[in-house]
Amino acid sequence: MQLTPEIKLTDEQSRVIATLIREELARRRISRQLLADQAKISISTLEKALSGRRPFTLATTIRLEQALGVVLRANDTPVPAPHGVAPDELGFYSRRAVHRSATNTRSMPTAPRFRGTSPHRD
Repeated sequence: MQLTPEIKLTDEQSRVIATLIREELARRRISRQLLADQAKISISTLEKALSGRRPFTLATTIRLEQALGVVLRANDTPVPAPHGVAPDELGFYSRRAVHRSATNTRSMPTAPRFRGTSPHRD
């Protein structure tokens, strides 16, 4: 079994997330211990990340998002797709994107439409 390293967020991202978590704790009037229990992380991990002594990891952030029911990560910047692959918002296609040239504007023929009876009915 190969272990993958934890993806650590930047210091700026960790500061923003820590501020959002502190606001949520105050708004809901819950303790850090309760949040750590709900997110299934140690109180030590939460305390160190909130104080800035340790950056948040992606896994910890996702657990905290699920426990609080809020989005903590900014998803403003789209991740550039490899050349020739459709963007993520189109459904994560893995094959090359379709490019229409300006000269090829004719439409594809469509299948005939049957009204009333189905051609597959016996």
